[in-house]
Amino acid sequence: MYILEGSPFMIRKMRLKRARDVRESPGMFYWGLDELEKEIAELPRDTSDLPPGEYWRAVVGVSSYKCQEGGAYKREKKTLTICWHQEEEEPIEKLRRIVSQIDFEALCVTELVEEYD
Repeated sequence: MYILEGSPFMIRKMRLKRARDVRESPGMFYWGLDELEKEIAELPRDTSDLPPGEYWRAVVGVSSYKCQEGGAYKREKKTLTICWHQEEEEPIEKLRRIVSQIDFEALCVTELVEEYD
């Protein structure tokens, strides 16, 4: 997302809108939404401090095979797309921390695919 004209405050407001849109979609999670809301509430509108610039998006998934009636198998696939902003931190380490602090089962999308006999 690019903002050609806008203040650091408005950049945060646009991120907040985008984060809310992401969270409303099944299987999508935006890390740091609560902190962003709190930051905006406490931040002066004329701030010159830019927010973290790096945007990260990771799709986390697990799959297993479930036996169906008649002996066929279907693959159960669970996926969750996680989005966040950061700077100066190892992104994989940040992702590990995020995954360790969320309820994957409650947030993921589950689908059954590919039948096997």
